[in-house]
Amino acid sequence: AAAEAPASTSAERGPVTADSGGAEAAAAQAVAAAKQEGVWSELLRRFPPAGGWNEAKKLEISRRFVVVGAKPSPTELEFVERFSEWLQACAHHGVAPNVGVAGAPASRGEARRAARMRSRDRRK
Repeated sequence: AAAEAPASTSAERGPVTADSGGAEAAAAQAVAAAKQEGVWSELLRRFPPAGGWNEAKKLEISRRFVVVGAKPSPTELEFVERFSEWLQACAHHGVAPNVGVAGAPASRGEARRAARMRSRDRRK
């Protein structure tokens, strides 16, 4: 018959202190935070705001599906599904999520100037 290994005693495992449980919890929390950081970094690499990935893109993908019936690509579908997580990644990394999105003009004068610029571009 095989010899059984003796059960380890608490003296062999080392003293258990109240701090060791807290240190393990802190280490586990640090590992979880590092994993989350990696997930967020990967999201921002795959869907960079400067590359046109933003809320307007998400709404355009949804609208295209509803109005035209165009099925989104797997990449677009993933962006729509993970949009809330993508927003958290932008906030965590300090990246503006709507980079490159033209806002509404602040005044009538700005609106007229923008309209003139658009008409000049068409004449060329």
